[in-house]
Amino acid sequence: MTLSSHENAEVARMIRAVPLECVQAERYRDAMRRVPAAVTIVTTQFEQEANGLTATAVCSVTADPPQVLVCVNRGASAQSIIAKSRCFVVNFLSEEHEDRARRFSQAKLAGQERFDGISWVMMATGSPAMADAIVALDCTVNTDLICGTHVVYLASVVDVRVGNASPLLYRAGEFCRLRQQDDF
Repeated sequence: MTLSSHENAEVARMIRAVPLECVQAERYRDAMRRVPAAVTIVTTQFEQEANGLTATAVCSVTADPPQVLVCVNRGASAQSIIAKSRCFVVNFLSEEHEDRARRFSQAKLAGQERFDGISWVMMATGSPAMADAIVALDCTVNTDLICGTHVVYLASVVDVRVGNASPLLYRAGEFCRLRQQDDF
């Protein structure tokens, strides 16, 4: 019996090679720290309890339909609220929001204390959005997947608010800013 080239390709895909060992976690972290990422605050509310966290593991998945992927540490206090509410807002931060990024990353700070002194707008899902975020994506969870220390949320974007400011980035353990064209 001889197989066609298409059938050979299918057989090759079905046969798994000996799995390679994963790179050491510390080496992977060192590599990923070199990649700049947009800084966001993911906010949510369930009943009267609001919470949020600083996140850089956020990306666009598709434009049609609009979907995003957000990775949330399973130990984050906001994670259980997202799991209950099944919705959240991804607030993209501007250069002026570094203090907020630091505040929302404090594990021991109570949920409501994170929101103090910031102007908020309620979105369609009932989740709070920063009034002055560069972009706020109001999302409903489609799928969640536990992946090691994190929950990966795939969510539909049901509403958007857009502002205009320079983004806050994170690279190599530090907040950084884009260099403007006229800085060259």
